[in-house]
Amino acid sequence: GAQGPGNIVEKNVVLDVALRLQNILAQRGIQVLMTRTDDTFFSLQERVEMAERYRADLFLSLHVNASFHDEVSGIEIFSAAEETYWPDVHESLTGAVESSEESFSDEPGELRRYRNAKKNLRDQSQALAEYISTQLSGALAARNRGVKREHFYVLTEATVPAILIEMGFVTNGTEGRKLNTPEYRQALAQALAQSLLDYESQ
Repeated sequence: GAQGPGNIVEKNVVLDVALRLQNILAQRGIQVLMTRTDDTFFSLQERVEMAERYRADLFLSLHVNASFHDEVSGIEIFSAAEETYWPDVHESLTGAVESSEESFSDEPGELRRYRNAKKNLRDQSQALAEYISTQLSGALAARNRGVKREHFYVLTEATVPAILIEMGFVTNGTEGRKLNTPEYRQALAQALAQSLLDYESQ
């Protein structure tokens, strides 16, 4: 993960903020399932499978950023890219189309439902990302780097709305020092929790 001056390490910052967020939301009666609660590594596939296995309503992937340019700062959020192509799924659902009219009448409908479901997830994720981006940067007086769309595995393969949050740059002197303090990590967790609760209540 990202590292910055003063021995600040991404995995430590992220886990601390995540545990604080879990505690805040638990106090509001919301169950938060963590992919890790200690220095344990899980693959991207395992993380997505956890969300599916426990029937999560939302998938949050928390990170801190790094740059070769130490002046770069701010919060940015990612959601799934607009149109992702899954060749294995596409082939499995359309492979029989050439062989029979009966397949033609059935399989494309299944593929269409699949694509519509994926689009619905992307739209929900994008709306959540835009809301969290505005609320989080405002609450923390941090630069808003906006919402971007990427083909990150945990975003494109999640079966629930999913966003990836870069909570700041450890390589920026000012932001890195903030991220290295328990006070700012608590502020991050509180702002994120409040943003999620406000979005849900809309």
